[in-house]
Amino acid sequence: MESVVMVVTKNLYIKRWTKMYLFHSVDLWKESYIWAMRILSALLFLGALLLHSGLHSQSLSFSQAKLVSQTETVPSGRVWKVVNILPSARLTTTTFSSGGSTRDFIITINGQTVYYLSAESRGNLNGNGQTGITSVTESIGEAPIWLPAGTTLAAGTNVHSVSVLEFIVNP
Repeated sequence: MESVVMVVTKNLYIKRWTKMYLFHSVDLWKESYIWAMRILSALLFLGALLLHSGLHSQSLSFSQAKLVSQTETVPSGRVWKVVNILPSARLTTTTFSSGGSTRDFIITINGQTVYYLSAESRGNLNGNGQTGITSVTESIGEAPIWLPAGTTLAAGTNVHSVSVLEFIVNP
């Protein structure tokens, strides 16, 4: 009789525990579902807000190619792409000095000196006083420089003008 009471008690305990666990699991699932829906709603609201506020990508339309020698400002609603320089001096020097010589090609952006290119000359060709080897030691000219509206640009030392492509910023 004692074992029957134990079995019945044990079965009631298991049933009670299972029922509690199932209710608890359902409650956890409901709570997780509610939190997931809140997060999803917040993300959808944020996405709609960003789309509505105009934070979307813009496109560019080509306007003109120009040469800048004096200080000029990028107009409002435009961007400039600096593509190259037109030097006002040779890359090499025609006289030889024992340590070689360096020639810098400078542009000015917002009043700041930017070394667009530096060329170093070394060597003496056939003993006639002319340099024999020139190497570009520093150059940022291989990658374009994008200038936003309001930026100033001017040619500097050893630069006749700066080659620029102007683009219109389309909303």
